[in-house]
Amino acid sequence: MNGARQPAVAGIFYPGVPDELKNAINGYCEKSEEIKKIPKAVISPHAGYMYSGVVAAQGYSFLKNNKNLYKKIFIIGPSHRHSFYGIALHSAEKFATPLGEVPVDQDIKKELLKYSEVSIEDKAHSAEHSVEVQIPFLQYFLEDFKIIPMVTGGLKNNEVSKIIKAFWKEKDVFFIVSSDLSHYLKYDETQKKDNETSLFIENFESEKITSDRACGAAAIRGLLTGSKEYASEIKTVKLLNSGDTSGDKKNVVGYGAYHIYS
Repeated sequence: MNGARQPAVAGIFYPGVPDELKNAINGYCEKSEEIKKIPKAVISPHAGYMYSGVVAAQGYSFLKNNKNLYKKIFIIGPSHRHSFYGIALHSAEKFATPLGEVPVDQDIKKELLKYSEVSIEDKAHSAEHSVEVQIPFLQYFLEDFKIIPMVTGGLKNNEVSKIIKAFWKEKDVFFIVSSDLSHYLKYDETQKKDNETSLFIENFESEKITSDRACGAAAIRGLLTGSKEYASEIKTVKLLNSGDTSGDKKNVVGYGAYHIYS
């Protein structure tokens, strides 16, 4: 495939009509607090926008006044539907959403394919939402950029950390790790567990980020270990759960946005 990977969850996880999608993102962003410090990486949730959009918007809100800061955006999300080992890239040259098409950085793609754990595996992306739901936020804020969409299967820690280390010092590179937090606990249990997880993330305690704490645990661990020698601080910028955003406090899912600063 040399064309565009078409959206799989437009109209399901987020509005499928361009104006409605822009209005939805704008509404979430209006609820965001201004953050002047500029991160090098963000951990962002990937649920339906009605549940986690306000959290994701807070993570991306710093881009409002930095539209041309980052040109190469790594988006690393876990596979929910396809079982495999390693990191999957897509053969497409672009990724499409209702807001248009975004080019994939072909030069970085070639570099990544030199890693033994990285391969082209379109099936890992075909129905996957974890990477896709991040792209409309980037399109809303940024003017000219390319993405490096990566879906993770079974992983240790060093596969992602090697990539983080290799590209961290490039000024126009930005990293997104896509992950929700705890799943289907009672509201009070979710709050307790997600607060613990947030402290682990802020303290770079990668070994404590387990799959029961975050569905993107492997990529978060890789981000923490890969950035530890370069990063100055990790800050939780928003922490909510589906009980807060939907009102239904039974079997809730946690959402956090985190900034990692150089």
